[in-house]
Amino acid sequence: EGKLKEYFCADDTHLGFVLYDCPNGCSAGACRPARSASWQPYFIFQTMHGNGPYDAMSYAQFESDVTLTSGIDLRAKNIIADAFMCNGNCTYEVTISDDSGKSLGTAKVSSTNFRQLQVTFASPVILERNKPYHIWQKVTSTKAVSIYTMGNFGSLHPDIQLSLNYARSDGQDFTDRGSISFWLNGDSK
Repeated sequence: EGKLKEYFCADDTHLGFVLYDCPNGCSAGACRPARSASWQPYFIFQTMHGNGPYDAMSYAQFESDVTLTSGIDLRAKNIIADAFMCNGNCTYEVTISDDSGKSLGTAKVSSTNFRQLQVTFASPVILERNKPYHIWQKVTSTKAVSIYTMGNFGSLHPDIQLSLNYARSDGQDFTDRGSISFWLNGDSK
């Protein structure tokens, strides 16, 4: 593993070969290129909206947790809930934690009559590639907050996999609706 064997004609009847080290692994018969050492700005990841009859609803409270695993390194700066109406005072809370449950970043915002519920982390949250991370989200309102949920859809990005851990409102299980739909903004490398 991590080696590429290239064959050549040593003479008319014998083959020779050269072994190359591939520090980034191999893919499709070639060494993978080195990952960028610097962060590339303006990475935006968006989840899908579900297309079921309950994937655009209003709640007094809705909470969800997904596991995100990325094939690229990410630096999350902010997350935006896919919400489309706030009646009363609305709050959006997000925690990103590693697979052991250690919190890596927490943010909270409250708003009335918003256009967007966006949380910005005090410092960017580093999500290393091929490691699972939990994104816990909760929206609450003194009256009602209208959100989109993911349904049975997941990621729009080929390098990011999402799996639902739970989704619930007022003590009821709504896993069929999926997580709160969201945008993750930051950098990648």
